Amino acid sequence: MKIFKHFFIFLGALVLSLGASATLAACGGTSHAVDYVAQTALTKEYSGSDFLTTGFGQVTLKTGIDGDTSHFYAANGTTIIKGRYNGIDTPESTGQLQPWGKAASHFTTGKLEAAKTIVLETENSTGKVGPKKDSTGTRYLVFVWIGDTANAPIASMKLLNLWIVQEGYSSAKGISDSKYQEAFTDADLQAQSEQIHIWSPDPDPDYNYSDPVECDLQLIGEKKIMASGATEYSDFDWDGSKVTVTGIVARVRGTDCWIERSFKNALSDNADKVYGLYVFTMYKSYVPLLHTGNEVQCTGTISSYAGNYQMVDVYWSLTSKDPDNIQIISTGNPVPEVNVTAKQITRNSTSGKDYLNVLVNVTDALYGTGCKVTTTTSGFTIGVYLTDLATSTADCYLYIEDQIYLKDGEGNRLTTQDEVKAFLCNKNKPFKVSAPISEFTAEDESYTNYDLCYCSSSDISFVS
Repeated sequence: MKIFKHFFIFLGALVLSLGASATLAACGGTSHAVDYVAQTALTKEYSGSDFLTTGFGQVTLKTGIDGDTSHFYAANGTTIIKGRYNGIDTPESTGQLQPWGKAASHFTTGKLEAAKTIVLETENSTGKVGPKKDSTGTRYLVFVWIGDTANAPIASMKLLNLWIVQEGYSSAKGISDSKYQEAFTDADLQAQSEQIHIWSPDPDPDYNYSDPVECDLQLIGEKKIMASGATEYSDFDWDGSKVTVTGIVARVRGTDCWIERSFKNALSDNADKVYGLYVFTMYKSYVPLLHTGNEVQCTGTISSYAGNYQMVDVYWSLTSKDPDNIQIISTGNPVPEVNVTAKQITRNSTSGKDYLNVLVNVTDALYGTGCKVTTTTSGFTIGVYLTDLATSTADCYLYIEDQIYLKDGEGNRLTTQDEVKAFLCNKNKPFKVSAPISEFTAEDESYTNYDLCYCSSSDISFVS
């Protein structure tokens, strides 16, 4: 297989490093003629105020998503706040990839991870009290203030949204009715004049400008590659690579899907093996990916999320003739079936890795031993701890993300911990599960779990 060397990416990185070396400040940002971040102050005390009630209050970071979206824990420590930053729109770095998107994401998340105090503020132009949601109704619109000490005094807090604009990771957007409008506009104009990041004439060193290479799910799953002229496979991290792959749609979850293919004489152990890949569409409905059994050709970028490979930056249009458009090769194909025991997919077992991104049928009858329901801005996430009926020694985990509904036998959505327990945590009502396996690695890499990813009510079948 031919490997494309990213010469222009290297050249862009060299030019940027030479051009920026004289202007990097000790704080890790760029030296500016005017520091609008330092001039903008938080004017009210946050102590005792709850964001979920008043639209203003202290939170803690759960995880960074991209340059303009982060997830936080509310003051109660359990409710998840999905925050969409007011006044900015950074380049994409998750479901779609754009130049400077990764850099913006790293900047935002890096500042949040270093912060000792985080305060969210909602600005309601209508005079309403309480947090304000975006047009999707699933995220809160927020100004994010950060401090470098615990319970930081308001005079020391910095407005992260404005900092992102000042560093040239976003233009000022949708800020006309805000009290911060002038600072955002001035910071935006200054970043443009300084030609930094999105305003730079130079390429983004972290963006892959190359053409996609043809690959297969086996090589991606095994993290291997056959370099041009080589006679043996070598280790290769596909993260960030643009590829074209084919596979059969095995499971659909919302607008996303898993694709699979079975390979003869697989690289890992010289036996037949199924490999899969999660395709993330960024909440866009692409018809070829919504029908189980479709054999599809997808072109996109391999991205690593919580230790799990996924394909992002895919697209489809019914009328597009672009060769990178998702293609339907054939329909009505049988989905490769992989039968496993509950112990083979125990949460922290190394054997779970063998079925990563693959649809498995758990042959053991299972029952829930406990569950966890977490409230989010857009609904509930549900986790169910499972064990096998025969020996009660397996330790598996069924994960149900928000906006994917768990329903009982009569079609009623289950939203409380008691409802989930009554439905699935009953040893006298065992069931079997058919679902894809996903890897979750903690941000500090302290542990790795392999979870069953619930997609629809057909994933669970009760044993009579």
